[in-house]
Amino acid sequence: MATCKVCGAPLTVLIQHDDDDEHDGYLPDASSSASKPDVLVDDDVELLQCGCHFHWCSVPIACLYCTTRLTEYGDIRLCLLDSYTFTECPCCGKNLTTVTEQGTQQVLCNIKNEGGYQAGLDILPLLTEECYLKTFPDERRARAFLEFCREGDVEAIVGLLGDEDADEGDEEEDGEGEGCDDEKCDETEKDRIDVLRYQDSIGSMESALHIAIRHSRTEVAWLLLLLASTMPTSGFPPEVLQTAEQLQLSREEQRGKVDIRSLKDERGMTAADVATVLGGIWNDWLISGRLIA
Repeated sequence: MATCKVCGAPLTVLIQHDDDDEHDGYLPDASSSASKPDVLVDDDVELLQCGCHFHWCSVPIACLYCTTRLTEYGDIRLCLLDSYTFTECPCCGKNLTTVTEQGTQQVLCNIKNEGGYQAGLDILPLLTEECYLKTFPDERRARAFLEFCREGDVEAIVGLLGDEDADEGDEEEDGEGEGCDDEKCDETEKDRIDVLRYQDSIGSMESALHIAIRHSRTEVAWLLLLLASTMPTSGFPPEVLQTAEQLQLSREEQRGKVDIRSLKDERGMTAADVATVLGGIWNDWLISGRLIA
């Protein structure tokens, strides 16, 4: 029986269900997870170039041998990700990359986990992102935001933005209690990542609006225009404003902030430029001018 090359333990993990899971959003049917028993499942990543096996151990799974509970990213012990050195196997040192027909690098593996078995999966994008986030952990929330926009998950987007507002409120209260000086507070505000206007620094510098348009997420696009553009409120359909009110989303003052419609990707294209290339459902948006800052 194969074991993890890092911790030497069987390639299984324990999915723990508790009250905290009902709002973490990472497990399927998280809202009902409190009534589910803990389950022991496979967690096996086999690197095809060398045959070595590792635990992946993703949130919110608890590895029986690496850690007691994975609740916060800063506390995670990830067998493969923590020992991964970009293109080499962390165990045997063999080069893991192969080249696709398009000339791009890939790291192929077989994965067996609670979702089933996947053969020949390229995990290089995931490894690259996780390595990047180990260096820049503050960007994890912003990158999750881009992924939610890509998936069209409005509920998750609203939840993430709500958590961010709550965190900012806690910081302000802490600052008041500690007597935060103006200079220090200004630096904190400057360093804080603007999730709504974050651009994919690993990929092609696309904004959330670029991604929403590229993946035909009209509901997300309306939401982004409402929260991160200077588009007049009169330009929004009543149902969009009504939905925002139901979701308890309030539009902040946009003066002095970058209009998300003006952001450009690495090719110098705005979201409107992407919509022009794609056409289809975005033609009406282009005609109305709502994608132009």
